[in-house]
Amino acid sequence: MTHLTFAFFQFLSDKACEGCSKNTVQDYYTKIERFVKFAGVELLISDLTVDLCKQYALSLRSELDNTVSVQSYIRPLRAFLNWLYSNEYIYVDICSKFRLPKAYKPIIDVLTDAEISRIYECFPNDANVLHLRNKVILSLMLDCGLRLDEVVTAKRAALHLRERYLIVTGKGNKQRMVAFG
Repeated sequence: MTHLTFAFFQFLSDKACEGCSKNTVQDYYTKIERFVKFAGVELLISDLTVDLCKQYALSLRSELDNTVSVQSYIRPLRAFLNWLYSNEYIYVDICSKFRLPKAYKPIIDVLTDAEISRIYECFPNDANVLHLRNKVILSLMLDCGLRLDEVVTAKRAALHLRERYLIVTGKGNKQRMVAFG
């Protein structure tokens, strides 16, 4: 008889071996650990049910602010459940009966040209290297839709000024080319 906790750590090891980033493995740990605590660390995998997973989803809905947050906990759990099924820890495909809750997706309010101008006005108009660097960081983020981490971790060798593109490494250690003006 295998405990859920044992399988959970096997899952994390597999994800690390598959090449998932440390942040991804940490996210799996954080999100699935919450389920393991909810279910009980001594729970046997054979006692894992669809109803238990649904009860967990309902408890998340009552504790978290919105359905997007609930989804951020359910997705890793579903990955774990699929892993349990594909590795024959469980013989019932729980995920086929345990779906993600529908999420409310608000429209993202983008900055207007006037708002962007006001942001640029916050920078002094001098030749200070730090001020120029900060303007470039802001410009890259606005022009290319980059995350702050993507800009500050970009390597000089990834910058192609003549061709006007930059290679950035984003979430999940995925690289992409972004053009800039």
